[in-house]
Amino acid sequence: SDEDRWARVKELVETKGLDPIEVYQVGDIYFVLDGNHRVSIARQLGAKTIQAYVKEFQSKVEVKSDDEILDVVLRLERKDLMEETKLDQLRPDVDFKVTLCGRYKEIKEHIACHRYYMGLEKDREIPMEEAAASWVDNYYLPGVEAIRKQNVLGDFPDRTETDLYLWLKKHQWELEHALERDVPDLDAAQDLKQQFGKRLLRKIKKLWSRLVGG
Repeated sequence: SDEDRWARVKELVETKGLDPIEVYQVGDIYFVLDGNHRVSIARQLGAKTIQAYVKEFQSKVEVKSDDEILDVVLRLERKDLMEETKLDQLRPDVDFKVTLCGRYKEIKEHIACHRYYMGLEKDREIPMEEAAASWVDNYYLPGVEAIRKQNVLGDFPDRTETDLYLWLKKHQWELEHALERDVPDLDAAQDLKQQFGKRLLRKIKKLWSRLVGG
């Protein structure tokens, strides 16, 4: 029953407590990124406070009353990326839109890694803007070109090219470690599509229906 369930939840909370939630702070507004269920439990139990990991954004963006948390967070994360890298000025024709929180942070990590190795190669400190532009030209655009040639986006219409680029690089890294050799972007994109593409799943379902029907 609900009473028994809440009794167990209350006992668990009283003995072990609730794990901290993750929130984004924008001015005086807090958005729960992870932990809505824990917030509900805390309210049901009469708690007035809850432990939280708070990520405060210094950047300011307009927050509308009908905004979803995802939209606000993505605007903030994008603004942080652009302020740090100046990519919107350096490569204004490139669209870096993503659909999931944390993806702009991944882009910054990719650029930071490229900046580090670029500095070793050139034996000097590399400005962030120079590293960002170099990363786009030498890694991002070739990766996106491979995604376009394999029409990967056609199998993932709810994602963007930048979403798929980040996924491609992760998949490419996994392939290279499994095969113990370099894997070109085009091959990694083809394998990504073959393993996870929706069209492949539709073909399998269609074939299965024919076999069962036949």
